[in-house]
Amino acid sequence: MNKRLFANAGKDIPAGLVVFLVALPLCIAIAVASGATPFSGLIAGIVGGLVVAFLSNSPLSVSGPAAGLATLVSGAIIALGGLPNYGLFLCAVVIAGILQILLGVLKLGGIANYIPSSVIKGMLTSIGILIIAKQLPHIFGKDKDAQGHVTDLFGLGNEDWHELLVPLQKIEVGVTIISFLAIIVMVLWDKSPLKKKLPYVPSALIAVLLGIIINQIWIGTGSKIKIVETEHLVNLPVAKKLSFQIEALYGVWAGTIKKGPSLAETVQRTNYASLPVMLKFHPSEKFKILLGGEWDVMMGAEIEDKTTGEETKNKDNLRGDDFGLTGGFEFWPAYNWVIGARYIHGLTDVTKFDPQTRRQTVQVTLGYRFGKKAAPVVVAPVVPVVIDTDNDGIADAADKCPTVPGLAKYDGCPIPDTDKDGINDEQDKCPTVAGLAKYNGCPIPDTDGDGINDEEDKCPTVAGLARYQGCPIPDTDGDGVNDEED
Repeated sequence: MNKRLFANAGKDIPAGLVVFLVALPLCIAIAVASGATPFSGLIAGIVGGLVVAFLSNSPLSVSGPAAGLATLVSGAIIALGGLPNYGLFLCAVVIAGILQILLGVLKLGGIANYIPSSVIKGMLTSIGILIIAKQLPHIFGKDKDAQGHVTDLFGLGNEDWHELLVPLQKIEVGVTIISFLAIIVMVLWDKSPLKKKLPYVPSALIAVLLGIIINQIWIGTGSKIKIVETEHLVNLPVAKKLSFQIEALYGVWAGTIKKGPSLAETVQRTNYASLPVMLKFHPSEKFKILLGGEWDVMMGAEIEDKTTGEETKNKDNLRGDDFGLTGGFEFWPAYNWVIGARYIHGLTDVTKFDPQTRRQTVQVTLGYRFGKKAAPVVVAPVVPVVIDTDNDGIADAADKCPTVPGLAKYDGCPIPDTDKDGINDEQDKCPTVAGLAKYNGCPIPDTDGDGINDEEDKCPTVAGLARYQGCPIPDTDGDGVNDEED
């Protein structure tokens, strides 16, 4: 086996691309089921499908999402503190990968032979059953239960097969139509003549694209069965420094051929339809870096003899398609104008007979973008909803007495009445002693200090006794001796 990194690139690229496209929906689904972000599933699909295809030296290796790890990944994320500590989980994944590489270097892969095949087959079969059963509610649009939780297998908990019929109680027509159309397309695509012409396009991708197109038509026409609810759609975050760029190009590749001093020069012209798929990095607003792959399909070829001017078709001598790597840059001096250059390096032989005949092309671009630069979107500040139950101007969150109007200096509570005499402390001159309003919250005064308040004291300015209604002991005969001693 040839161990050069790009020795089998002509087969590794389409194989890896197919694995990536087929696994992409499942990558995102398993990421969500594991409690991770959808974007992480997308990145994992890119690495597993497109990168590992070159690094692996096995002709039968397949790198893709493993549904059986969803429970393990979910438990690990929760154990490490959830999504706020998601970086710790990613660090653990890197460490696990290093351990796997060490096991490979030490030739310890034979450990897997000690696991019975029946156990593996049983596990994979159960995973398949779980995935199918999990998808049945979603086919009819039942994505969440009454409590707002994502629908799970046997959502009502009775563990009975009739629970799979619960989604039929409320069917989302648009979701159901697209679901069944997707199943039909995936079945028919593999039997269609188009499959032979487009062998690297998986049926799952066609089903996804068809579903997107149909739903966009429904949205554009205002149909009642359009799908706009977020729970039915996959929402990926938008990367500010990273994007994908797919182009469709048609070009002519020409070269002069001269095999010996006595042979006349001939010009080989080949027409290609190209589909470059590139990852675009945005270091700045005006400068972009492009890296990716390119698939070229030959549309026609001919050879012109420079001596006689005779042209001969030679399409049968060339391969029908070619795969290559491409990289370049774009510079935007103004919003509408772009100057770019890309280098394309073919990874497969162009001719069927001469080895190492590969394309090496430099593409220079001068482009114009129609339209005007969009005005910056001004996002109005989000005004939080303030709940003030008692309408005293103090939000319930800061109001210690949210159901009774109060003052801010008393934390939203009314003015206190410490002595409980019905007169608040601000109007009560004696706030710690119960009193009367006509005395400004103080008790009835006792001017003469004889223990009898002024309202019951007939002689309020002279000390007296209670049995004489607050007056002194009388001296009836006026001889200076009170009646009790006289």
